[in-house]
Amino acid sequence: MSKMLNVKDLITVGIFAVILTVSIFIFGMLGYIPILMIALPVIVALIAGIPYMLFLTRVDKFGMTSLLGLVLGIVMFLSGHTWIPIVVYTLCGLMADVVLKIGDYSSIKNSIISYGFFSLGIFGNMLPFYILRDYFVESIRASMGTDYVNVILPFLTNEMLIILIIATFVVALIGAYIGKIVLKKHFEKAGIAKCDVMGLKLNFKLYTRTKIIILVLISFMVFNEVPLYISGILVLIQFICLFFSNRIGIALSYILMYIVVKYIQIYLLPTATCIIAILMIMFSYTTTRMLPVLMMGYYTVTTTKVSEFIVSMEKSNIPKEVTIPLSVIFRYIPSVYEEIKSITNAMKMRGFGLNVKSLKNPLKLVEFYMIPILVSAIKTADELSAASLTRGLSNPEPITHFMEVKLNKIDYTLLTVSLIGLGVYVYYFLGGVFFA
Repeated sequence: MSKMLNVKDLITVGIFAVILTVSIFIFGMLGYIPILMIALPVIVALIAGIPYMLFLTRVDKFGMTSLLGLVLGIVMFLSGHTWIPIVVYTLCGLMADVVLKIGDYSSIKNSIISYGFFSLGIFGNMLPFYILRDYFVESIRASMGTDYVNVILPFLTNEMLIILIIATFVVALIGAYIGKIVLKKHFEKAGIAKCDVMGLKLNFKLYTRTKIIILVLISFMVFNEVPLYISGILVLIQFICLFFSNRIGIALSYILMYIVVKYIQIYLLPTATCIIAILMIMFSYTTTRMLPVLMMGYYTVTTTKVSEFIVSMEKSNIPKEVTIPLSVIFRYIPSVYEEIKSITNAMKMRGFGLNVKSLKNPLKLVEFYMIPILVSAIKTADELSAASLTRGLSNPEPITHFMEVKLNKIDYTLLTVSLIGLGVYVYYFLGGVFFA
């Protein structure tokens, strides 16, 4: 197969450039509504996922998405925007090309991530509003009026730009996955595109040490008041982990709940009074601090085998006194959950379910749950002890393992993002506000 772009490839780029341009301009008309003008990148990222994923079924050579980005940038320039879209669209297309190349043009994971980067190209249209804010604000005021400017002005900050970039990337991942489903449902049946190569199942696996490091960093950062853009980085990490491990429903529920809570904090809490304010504070601040940790903890526990955890800890030179109790946590948390479900079902069969009536006698309710769990815990401790001795965990000599664990590109990427978030966090508290 030739690696050079041929006439067919160039025609494909041109056709899909038209489709994406039309999509951008159609939804760009929503910009007459002030708040939708700010949200335009997010809206386009969600909708344009379908044509982009169809485009990828025709992409098997490096340079096609870069060229698509370049063409889109030129069209935006010719339609009255600055030269900036040419640079931004091309760079975003190049990043998408690199991601696709790494996945050998056959990975659903890389296809979706590539769209995440490509969708950021639309910020080439919007960067002038942030770089030359005063000039463009006055220009908008002259054409759209003062009321329009008053609505969008609070969103024309550097902090909000970062939030929009993160939101656009997250929504683009969702849009790409929706696009893949649509391709599978309609275009494959019509014989237009073959989607079975990439399938719909996402394969995403992090090294155990990577999960634990990210969990520790998130736990360190979330329990302090941080700027919204730092929160966005933290939320992005868990969303990516959950989304690409086929926990899409949980990922979407998590991101939606976090957005709702942040909305409560920013817009509703300042105007609330008395008991309403207290309840909002308890709910919002508890959620924003605990939810990221709980989600990352959930992902870590449900995707990590005990054997993987032990190997990772030994390679990190963590002593057995710490490794063994922590490995028991990974093994026993799912067991406790199953035990609680079994106890609840048994209580319902005996007419003592978890309801308002049972809350009248809380001590009895605690007894019904606590005693079976404690009995099970003792039995589990004995079983795990016997299994551990059988596997030689008490042997003072170094233990060999069949399992080889290494950091991959995803590990390095997420660790880099996490460390960047930590760096910004430390700078914020040591040097004041990061953005003026």
